[in-house]
Amino acid sequence: MPDGEGMRQRTDWVDAAKGLSIVLVVVLHSTLWLYQAGLVSDPGLNRFNAVFESVRMPLFFTMSGLFAAKWLRAPWSELLHSKVSVLLWAFVLWQVTVFGYRVAGGAVLPEVTDGNLRSQVLFLIVSPVRPNAELWFLWALMVFFLLGRLLWRLPPALVLVTAAGASVLWSGMVQPAIGDEMRDLLGAGLFAFPQYFVFFLGAALFSTGIRRQVDRTPWPLAAAVLVVWTALFAGWRVLEPAHGIPGAVFLEQCAGVLGGMALAVLLQRVGPLAHLGRHTLEVYLSHTVFIVAVACLLHLGDVEMADWPASAAVAVVVPVVIALGLLVGRAAAGTWVLDAPETFRRALSGRAAD
Repeated sequence: MPDGEGMRQRTDWVDAAKGLSIVLVVVLHSTLWLYQAGLVSDPGLNRFNAVFESVRMPLFFTMSGLFAAKWLRAPWSELLHSKVSVLLWAFVLWQVTVFGYRVAGGAVLPEVTDGNLRSQVLFLIVSPVRPNAELWFLWALMVFFLLGRLLWRLPPALVLVTAAGASVLWSGMVQPAIGDEMRDLLGAGLFAFPQYFVFFLGAALFSTGIRRQVDRTPWPLAAAVLVVWTALFAGWRVLEPAHGIPGAVFLEQCAGVLGGMALAVLLQRVGPLAHLGRHTLEVYLSHTVFIVAVACLLHLGDVEMADWPASAAVAVVVPVVIALGLLVGRAAAGTWVLDAPETFRRALSGRAAD
């Protein structure tokens, strides 16, 4: 959701990187929900998701931070009016769909463990402090914008080193020490988001330099970076997961951002991917609804899924879900479904009516 100035300055590789991120998100969620519908897990698909774990969200937050500098310098009222209000509105409004598909999935799909009505009502009530399902990304962006605005006048090196240290500490020591029960209590958002602030903030602090450098990167160099990442980090992730080693996950994620940007440079002329990158919000908000609907229909229709290759099923579902999400965006463009009403913006920012 770039600002107007960012739209004039943005380049194709940024859109391609955001498109890659949302594709990886949809692949992950399709894998999880189709498994809960009775689809046999595919080791190859699981490895794919594990390898790109270090790319998926770090790259997404980095691309979000590239165009955040203007808002982190802006007055508080402008930040709240133009950015935070949009994120907050979408976060609150789409809780309804999350509640609906989780209850429906819990009632229909055999492998869902927390889909009962009581649990989902509780998750809905506490969602402002325990972000629910995939909406944690919007919640984290709100927190990052507010934290970034608070810290903007401090020395950049100090802020960035502190954020990096927090990421290393969280991913290398805190997360491995958290048991499954505590992880379920925290939810995906609280469990994950502290490690990503450094990517958002670093991209905001050094946005101009990053964009200039990547803009000038020739495709052979981008290809070489991608090959090195694949050989050193993707291969390592398959053979030996690094969770539990302080600093290893952070290093993987930094390399994942570089690998993701290199791949985006190589794919920046792929029109559909760049188009998707310009419309990530609607796909992000709606994709799980469609995935769960497909999973429920397959299960209710007694479709024998045990013999299906999971990777083939996901390869079919992902483009369909993305296409439906883009249709949602086209149908709801300019409406309160995707954009905060002006009255809400003014109420949040304290601006008087014109």
